[in-house]
Amino acid sequence: MQIEGILNERKICIDIKGKRARLIDKCSNPFLKNVWVMPGFVDNHLHPLEFGLSLMFPSLRGLTQEEILDTFAQRKEDFIYAFNYTPSNEKPLTEKELNKFNKPVVIRKVDGHSVYLNNRAQNLLKAHGFEHRGKDNEQIIEKWENEFIDKDIKIEAFLKADRTLIKEGIVRYAALTGNDYPSNNDCELLDSIKHRLKAQPYIFCQTYNIKRVLRNGWQRIGGCILIDGSFGSHTAALLEPYNDKDTKGILYPEQKRDEFLAFLERAIKYELQTAFHAIGDRAISFLLDAYEKVIEKPNPLKARVEHAELLNDELLTRISRLKLILSMQPAFISTWGGKNKMYDKRLGTRWKNTARFKDIIERDIILVSGSDAPITYPSPIKGIKTLINNPNKEQSIDLSLAIKTYTSYGHYALNIKETFFPSDEGIADIVIFNNNPFKNGEITHVIKEGKIVYKN
Repeated sequence: MQIEGILNERKICIDIKGKRARLIDKCSNPFLKNVWVMPGFVDNHLHPLEFGLSLMFPSLRGLTQEEILDTFAQRKEDFIYAFNYTPSNEKPLTEKELNKFNKPVVIRKVDGHSVYLNNRAQNLLKAHGFEHRGKDNEQIIEKWENEFIDKDIKIEAFLKADRTLIKEGIVRYAALTGNDYPSNNDCELLDSIKHRLKAQPYIFCQTYNIKRVLRNGWQRIGGCILIDGSFGSHTAALLEPYNDKDTKGILYPEQKRDEFLAFLERAIKYELQTAFHAIGDRAISFLLDAYEKVIEKPNPLKARVEHAELLNDELLTRISRLKLILSMQPAFISTWGGKNKMYDKRLGTRWKNTARFKDIIERDIILVSGSDAPITYPSPIKGIKTLINNPNKEQSIDLSLAIKTYTSYGHYALNIKETFFPSDEGIADIVIFNNNPFKNGEITHVIKEGKIVYKN
């Protein structure tokens, strides 16, 4: 199969044989011609279970209070599970309103770090109180999803997520899933159905149980094991107090430094790639303290920091010295960054130290991009647009580098070999558009390892 198209404003011919592709001088009988071509995308931070559930159950993004209540009234399930809620300053949901529903109501805030429960859900989960943040939020969601969301629903969620990812040209992704709840087997469940998926998951099991990871033959551990929370819920751990609340957030393992370090040492001993959620500068500093004690230069296991939102120059220097990979989410800054938006309200002038993409690249730090779906929608094209037009304007990067954060750098961060682009030969992962994707082009075909896995 041959494809004649445009890549980075250059005419090319791609010759696909088996799982491999190579560039040749001229196409003889192209399957497609006059199309725009890009490498298959890699989302390096995605929660496939929660993303799939958010596609099956209500997403409250952009809805008013009245629209939310009307949406809930139409649901037929014996519970209500909703995602992407942003409390309105004018008219937020109240416990009294949710108690009118004669079923458990569980609502997740858009940042994933707060949860709201009506009385029936509180009684069911033995978690009294309307709003829960921090560790309480984490424990409630673990109990809810492990005890009340059954296996069949989870399988459908994984499959639904897969169908959406492939439509966006995402052929591979870092799958952050699972937890240490006693009955949890989400990592194992995803692994057991991966032959049914078109997009390839690379599992980061979110567990402290190293034996569990080794037993299943996985090469990665951690993912979104939390060092802190989020700016939106005032739980990201900061060196200085928030601009709008007298708190420095929450450093989850603060009282267990020795235990955390021992876990990290064991993971490194067994040659596992590690990744941890750290958003605030205090959380990032805590994680670097641990990494500096155990990582051999130049980071042969490709240890990572997930999110790494608030970075001062000292932290960037330490990250560069360790050769750590930063897995970041461009949609965070496009959604919440900029004057008078959430980052500005929470951090004041410090918001200019978020999403420092240019500074990261200039320090030779590997930057990879992801969505954190369902927190933001997984659209690599929108992510690339944000990288080149950062609301934090001095931190924009050029188009070729932006694309690499979703392709060749993304491959490196997951130990994927034989990348096609920017080399002239490699794995045939290709996304085809009917026009310039940064104008009005739409995806018409997605090719993974030489096979068409999506056609529009």
